[in-house]
Amino acid sequence: MVPVIGGHTEDTIVPVLSKAKPCAEFTNEELESITVSIRKAHENILKLKPPESAPLSAAFASARFIISLIKAIRGYPDITECAYVYSKVHPQLKYMSTPLLLGPSGIAKNLGIPPLTDFEACLLDNVIPILSRDIKRGREICRSDGTTSL
Repeated sequence: MVPVIGGHTEDTIVPVLSKAKPCAEFTNEELESITVSIRKAHENILKLKPPESAPLSAAFASARFIISLIKAIRGYPDITECAYVYSKVHPQLKYMSTPLLLGPSGIAKNLGIPPLTDFEACLLDNVIPILSRDIKRGREICRSDGTTSL
């Protein structure tokens, strides 16, 4: 289990390997390699055979989140998942993926940005402008098609 903060694209994913469970220690080279692999996971899955692997991995992630949400709604304690949601955890971003404590009503608490290593903090600093731009574009698209106001 590796918490992922930031966004949901290759350029905006920040895996928080320092909070992985079970915990592990990595060299700087290993951290960089693992981070690139996580960021390119969708691309790597598309290369797998059979070609159905990519939609199945998305379906698995969706099913996992829904199962966690149902457990939380049913009262199971301490259900935590990362999700990209409206948030105030970073002053420059209105939306961000962070760990969320789920409860009977959905999101019980946004757990915010976990303590980061220098490497992870640098990654996050680098994705902020990209996320900010993407959020602005998304809000403009939603406003222009008239379906919602954000």
